[in-house]
Amino acid sequence: MDNLEHEFEDIKQWQLIRQDRHAPRPLRALPNLTPAELQSAESVDDLLGPVKDGKLRRPRVDQVRKVAELTLPLKYNLLTQRIENDGKPIDGDFLGTLYLQLAEQFQIEVAKERAIDAATLVARQHSFHPVRDYLGSLTTQLEPQQWDALAYELFGLSDPMAHLHLQRQLIGLVARAMQPGCKLDTALVIHSPQQGIGKSTLWAILGGQWFSDSLGDLRNLKDDVLQLHSAWIHEWGEIDAVVGKRESETLKKFLSTTRDDVRKPYGRGVETLLRSCGIVGTTNRSDFIKDPTGNRRFPVISVDQVNTQWAKDHRDEIWGSALAAYRAGTPWHYQAEENEQISKAALSYAADDPLRDQIETWMEDNPEVDSLAMPVLIYQLQPDRLRDPEFSRQVALRLGQLGWTKSQERRRGYLPNGDRHDKATVWHRPSSAPAAPQPSAQQAVSDF
Repeated sequence: MDNLEHEFEDIKQWQLIRQDRHAPRPLRALPNLTPAELQSAESVDDLLGPVKDGKLRRPRVDQVRKVAELTLPLKYNLLTQRIENDGKPIDGDFLGTLYLQLAEQFQIEVAKERAIDAATLVARQHSFHPVRDYLGSLTTQLEPQQWDALAYELFGLSDPMAHLHLQRQLIGLVARAMQPGCKLDTALVIHSPQQGIGKSTLWAILGGQWFSDSLGDLRNLKDDVLQLHSAWIHEWGEIDAVVGKRESETLKKFLSTTRDDVRKPYGRGVETLLRSCGIVGTTNRSDFIKDPTGNRRFPVISVDQVNTQWAKDHRDEIWGSALAAYRAGTPWHYQAEENEQISKAALSYAADDPLRDQIETWMEDNPEVDSLAMPVLIYQLQPDRLRDPEFSRQVALRLGQLGWTKSQERRRGYLPNGDRHDKATVWHRPSSAPAAPQPSAQQAVSDF
């Protein structure tokens, strides 16, 4: 066992001996190459010399990486966070048996762990992001009037908020590809009571090979987080099944997280992965929003039709326009006033909320009240919870949803029973001015 370079004259004898895993292996001296010669080697034979008499070649430490580079077309996919061999994702078995493949196919002896390290290093040195490459290859865009009325082209809608929602989501998806880990904590939901009109098909067309509808409902958070790092656009089909079952804080955290600590199936430790994907949703239900505190995370476009053929014909132009908007610095986050609009609109898709209904009824019964202190309203609703801070928070959230505004003013006053209350925040009723009418689809088109 001490003479590792023992040579056998009879190769058949060696073949018999090698069946014993503890038998010495026939090795031979390898050529000494300068660093420049090492880098310029174009084949394993250039690097290690030709195979002679069936003797295994054992590369030095500084040659192992070059061996992997010469024998395997490995790349690292930054979107899926996986190593690919000749364009196909590998699994753990590939890396675990790589040292055997090198021995059988190339007569090279490398320790198992060293082979894995070399393959991983080579792949990382050839990293690529397929979505980023796709976006960078685009040379066409939509006409400005088409981009500004994208909801009309896809859904026949002229609602300015629908155009805004689409643009923000698309720009945000581009941002996640170009700038992994950036903030993107909203999930645009396409709603229609009709089935089979193409809601999911639209996202599949736009996402192409980087679309997935396999994201779970967060019951197995570890697997769902890992699944996130497998595609660019994840669709929660029938999003009500997710929103209705998960705790609101779990859902908010999942959407707002920008990086994940995961252990890959073939990995040796925990890795921190930046998210380069976004989430969208579809639903047939009109009561899918269960948590009134998180509805701004789900801007909704309600549609009767989806022009999937137009999306297919103009896919590159759509993404070209979204990329141009991203490069121009167009924000993909909603401003405060836009979030307020989203929250109000989301009430149309909210599940039954007895507390909100109770507040609305009180407002209708007391139209003369333009402002009030919080304790006064709580006393009218549930006097036994007057000193319950959580109930106060829930009432405040619903007042905000219903358009009431919280002022900086704090005042003392009296409750309906005559008791005096301490200083408390004052809320003001929303303006009763009618909203401006929305233009028709035909008017919107004629304005271009």
